[in-house]
Amino acid sequence: MLKKSYGKVTARGILFRGNRFTCPRAIREQWFEKAALDKSWKIKIVYKHELDSVIYLVSPEKIQGFSKKKRNSRPPSGNCY
Repeated sequence: MLKKSYGKVTARGILFRGNRFTCPRAIREQWFEKAALDKSWKIKIVYKHELDSVIYLVSPEKIQGFSKKKRNSRPPSGNCY
């Protein structure tokens, strides 16, 4: 079962429960650069409690998956599921 929550888009990735997440959409739309230049913002997500490596963005178009970033990865990169 998926649980609802919020993530925070920052210059260093999408923060959720002490982890940073990313995906090609966030990179393509330059979310991290926008957060660095302006300010961070919240996004609605859903997640599986037992799986901490993936979160899903809830948007009107679809549910978008975000993978957890590796600790030393810069710039943000990752895969969607």
